[in-house]
Amino acid sequence: MLRLPDSEAARAAEMREFIANQRAGLAAPACVSVTLPTGEARVWMQPIPVTLRDNAARALAERNVIGFLITAGNERSVELVYYNREPLAVLSILEDAVREALAATRTNNCQWPSSWLLELLDSCDREKLRGAGDPLPTGEVLRVYRGIAGDGALRRPRGISWTLDRERAAWFATRIPSLPQPAVLEAKIAREHVYYYTDGRKESEVVLNPRRLREVRMRPRLELAEAQARFNRNAATVVTSKGEGEA
Repeated sequence: MLRLPDSEAARAAEMREFIANQRAGLAAPACVSVTLPTGEARVWMQPIPVTLRDNAARALAERNVIGFLITAGNERSVELVYYNREPLAVLSILEDAVREALAATRTNNCQWPSSWLLELLDSCDREKLRGAGDPLPTGEVLRVYRGIAGDGALRRPRGISWTLDRERAAWFATRIPSLPQPAVLEAKIAREHVYYYTDGRKESEVVLNPRRLREVRMRPRLELAEAQARFNRNAATVVTSKGEGEA
């Protein structure tokens, strides 16, 4: 049985308490009344230190997505957006907030259930979400890849984040040497089931609905090592060429 670290267990307990209170119609813990350009709104600030809540309220009123999210820290940005979907949508910044929160995490978003992330993505306006990213590559069906490693819940073969670059997927699969069983998955996804595409970090990332993937298969293990080696050589070449250019 997977045991959550103490910090994640505490976070899960907070989430369960919040959901229970919400369903019971009780006041949500750490909800603060904030004056926005659109009127008064109840904003969930559980993960934000009390000393930073005025900053968070000011950033939200100014529609400053990054300024709002950083008050909670990058590991809780997704949670902050999830519970504040209504005020963010009223301010017309929900889509930007979702993209920033998903990209902000230091490692990945495996601590959040896929169903939870899909609910967050489905609450967005699809055209606005795509418009906030890079132009989606052409083609009605895209071939995508996902690097995975680890055991149990950490492995997440049906995650929302995939890539068009097989060698990048190999890097993701092997970037943490301590995780066992690295592998690269390959699949096809219809264009209509893609939420958005971004190449901002040169990762050719496709955020999609994993329930709509088809023809999912695992790439050969030998190919994983070869792809990783090519990726590392290319990365080293880029670093070297940049250094020569600066000199």
